[in-house]
Amino acid sequence: ELDDENKVKNIFWRDGSSLKYYADFGDSVSFDTTYMTNKYRLPFAPFVKITRHAQTCIFGCAFLHYETTTTFKWVLETFLESMGGKHPKTIITDQDKAMKTAIEEVMKNTRHKNCLFHIKTKCYSKNIKVFAAKDGLYEEFEDIVNNSVTKEEFEYLWSEMIKQRDLE
Repeated sequence: ELDDENKVKNIFWRDGSSLKYYADFGDSVSFDTTYMTNKYRLPFAPFVKITRHAQTCIFGCAFLHYETTTTFKWVLETFLESMGGKHPKTIITDQDKAMKTAIEEVMKNTRHKNCLFHIKTKCYSKNIKVFAAKDGLYEEFEDIVNNSVTKEEFEYLWSEMIKQRDLE
């Protein structure tokens, strides 16, 4: 994508192998931006999946000038066009609001989920004093989050843990 002065603003790339991987494994996609860790200090935005064989499939990637809804719409539309219009069933992202809005507009029939890593990281950073003050809370929380199978099971285990902690 070029800007008003015909200078490169955003770049998207994928190769033939990526197209084949997406045909085979493109039912769910992880999309995240790695913030400015490259030479040009541009956000790197890969579309990836970990297969059931623990292999990483790179479906495509982009360097983005800005992380706005407009830019995310461009990269999502470009990604879908490069994949023959096939939408994933699920897309997993961080909790970026501009990205969420773009997904809602471009991938209307794709289920959007937030990445568990980002959810837990935010939880720990906002509750660092609570986890530090209660010995074993971190391990209990990790166990409940990582091993609950249903929402109901999580809520039950969480409430039981809170009750037990309140009694101590």
